[in-house]
Amino acid sequence: MEINPRSPVPKHQQLREILLELIATELEPDAPIQSERELGESYGLSRMTVRQAVNQLVADGKLYRVRGRGTFVAQPKMDLQIRLASFTEDMNRRGMVPASRTLAFERIEATPALARQLELQPGDGVIRLVRLRYADSIPMAVERCYLPEHRVPGILALGSPKSLYRLLAEHYGLPLTWGEQVIEAGNPDTDEAALLEIPATGVVLQMTRRSYCDDVLVEYAYSAYRADRYQLWVPLERPAQPIVNPRAAAVNPIEAPR
Repeated sequence: MEINPRSPVPKHQQLREILLELIATELEPDAPIQSERELGESYGLSRMTVRQAVNQLVADGKLYRVRGRGTFVAQPKMDLQIRLASFTEDMNRRGMVPASRTLAFERIEATPALARQLELQPGDGVIRLVRLRYADSIPMAVERCYLPEHRVPGILALGSPKSLYRLLAEHYGLPLTWGEQVIEAGNPDTDEAALLEIPATGVVLQMTRRSYCDDVLVEYAYSAYRADRYQLWVPLERPAQPIVNPRAAAVNPIEAPR
């Protein structure tokens, strides 16, 4: 592919498309690309034009820079599908090797905020499980799961589970059947950044989820996933009837915050 000087498409966009094609067809993850000077010479472009294209690909997560070494092809992002499955199940489905490091597995007392999420009273017993999740030895997510203690008696004596959802289903008769999840982009806290091996100024996908077994609330979870390794994938289907968010519907529009 070559740059067409008569094309209405800006030259930096043409170079971006050329590099994307190379990434898709020829260059392996972590392979270096040509330097800005070499790209400029190869395609007859100024350094500023080349830098504009490369900067865009870095911002898109297609390339990454290492100071003093150059620019490299980023690992492809994994689709983060909205489904009620454990991390272990999800990684096995992708053909990747899941692993976990347990950071905390303990009993705590519910704070007022946590009690609201778990439909408990402040001070009630809660089981807290915090894990650093890996896929093919790469840190992917920090998960914090909270379970009402009365739903899972004796769980601490069983040790940190390899698959929490399997344990809930097989040992406690609580297979998770549905849930609700909110996803936002944000910055990691200091601990999350260190555990995920990303800058404190990096971005994570912050997910909060409540999971149920029929009408029984079993789990409240907060997770921080590396945004540089995941992209959100959601299947879309036109509903037969309008979908109304029950929480939004419950808000008096006159009193809704502006």
